[in-house]
Amino acid sequence: MASQINPPSERQMEKVIGVSGRMFNYHINKTLKSKVRKKLQVHRLTKVNIEKRKKRSWGLHRSLNNETRRIQYVSRDVKHPTLEVYQRRENHSSAFMVWGGASFNGKTKLHIVDPGAKVNSTYYINNVLKPFLTKDALRLYSDGDFVFHHDSAPSHVSKMTTEFMKGKLKCISQEKWMSKSPDAAPMDYFVWGYIKQQLWRTKAKDVAALKRVWKDMPQELVGAGFMTEALFKNPQK
Repeated sequence: MASQINPPSERQMEKVIGVSGRMFNYHINKTLKSKVRKKLQVHRLTKVNIEKRKKRSWGLHRSLNNETRRIQYVSRDVKHPTLEVYQRRENHSSAFMVWGGASFNGKTKLHIVDPGAKVNSTYYINNVLKPFLTKDALRLYSDGDFVFHHDSAPSHVSKMTTEFMKGKLKCISQEKWMSKSPDAAPMDYFVWGYIKQQLWRTKAKDVAALKRVWKDMPQELVGAGFMTEALFKNPQK
């Protein structure tokens, strides 16, 4: 009876059990190791009140607490799930597509895809490959001694793009490229990650900031990704 949420009073239990008040207090204190305590009086919450508290309480906490931690501690008890708290960040400018290349000798010019443009084979050839061949490739490898690699995006591996590259670019074909190989894809596994890290660190919000980060990226970091391949091809160098 004492373990109920709304237990009977002491006198009611004494009558049911048939013992004196002294005997009843003895067993409450010694046998059950409990004590009588009055419930605290609080406001009764309706379902609507509870939902509002869930939605508004975190905002109130943040307005009263100037310092917001990046971590939280959650309960391991699945019976009592912890309220999830998210660390929110400022919204940045609208997303856009960008193309860039890196090599042991240096970086290409960063190309910003026109807003709303559909990057099909025609766009890729005219706005990426042709400028790369006439400017970046000649600047970085005037002797033409380089191997070009791009991922397997539809505009990269289409029949039209493949035909355009014949005789112009020595390219690693889709059939020969190894998937999930970080050492063989420095752009995917290092360069883009490094650029994103620098953008978040500097809180960059425009294209000009992206171009600065690209330009300032140390060449020794870029070239390191190609060092293994260069040594493997010619261990004497």
